[in-house]
Amino acid sequence: MDHHSETLRPIVVPLKEAHKMIGVGRSTFYELLKEPKFPRPVEIVPGRKSFVVSEIEQWVAQRVARRNAEVA
Repeated sequence: MDHHSETLRPIVVPLKEAHKMIGVGRSTFYELLKEPKFPRPVEIVPGRKSFVVSEIEQWVAQRVARRNAEVA
């Protein structure tokens, strides 16, 4: 195994991993998908939708920033 592959983090994840990234269940994740500002999945190959990890991280960071602004 190439030692570089161990340090790479995923660029995209399937739905079953994406909802775990933000600590919610699948049904809650589907509700979040209805929000216009929530990251949209991308179809990497036909019939296989994934979520871009950096977009999910950015969405979470925006929620944290909003929380911090409310506390300040």
